[in-house]
Amino acid sequence: MAEFKADLSRMVELSFSCKDVPSKDVLSKSDCIAVLYEQTDTGLQLVGHTEYIMNNNNPVFKTRIRVKYMFEREQSFRVSVYDVDEEKGYEDNFSNWITRQEFIGYIDFKLARVVTSRSGIETIMTKPSGELRSAAKIHVRADVLAEANIVAQAEVIGRNWKKDSFFGKDDLQFTISRKRPDGSYFVVRVASRLQDPRPSLPSFRVLVGYPVERATRCRDCHPRLLGQEQGS
Repeated sequence: MAEFKADLSRMVELSFSCKDVPSKDVLSKSDCIAVLYEQTDTGLQLVGHTEYIMNNNNPVFKTRIRVKYMFEREQSFRVSVYDVDEEKGYEDNFSNWITRQEFIGYIDFKLARVVTSRSGIETIMTKPSGELRSAAKIHVRADVLAEANIVAQAEVIGRNWKKDSFFGKDDLQFTISRKRPDGSYFVVRVASRLQDPRPSLPSFRVLVGYPVERATRCRDCHPRLLGQEQGS
């Protein structure tokens, strides 16, 4: 009889934000990007990166990075923050492009510590020289993905909208959010519908990770679920 082996791993999504990043530009705030590396026996290996946010010393990055959490292995990562000095080459060769940006600082962390912390970790940033940056901090949070990926087919229709514009019709925006285990939400879809008294969106598909009735909410609208299916 074949020996049964439990899968001792789960996929997690890491999200990042910074506080009090020093201004590296003369006349404006820093243009920040966060880069995730895994610390391996052969050195730092690039895992992924966020978008860059212009002119913001307290960026909250929308891009989330997926990694596999291994229960029986110690996994070490590094988040490095850079100030973007040039946009050219960002999409062509990221590994080469990032070396031309100004390195602000980094933090090292154990993945298990982030996964087991309800609200993530917040750590003082270390300068490239190895000194602490006193006020500057990086926050890392992990959301464990459900084993079954539920894909929801949904339709959104707004009702009883309060008119705020004095002239003409309102320009409206829908925000679809996904629920974390602690009850907070993060945005998974944003869409606009211009000047429509009874706005609606074409049906759309969204990966929610678990039953959609518990997992999503639509701000200021009434979602109508058309169906859900198991995703790959």
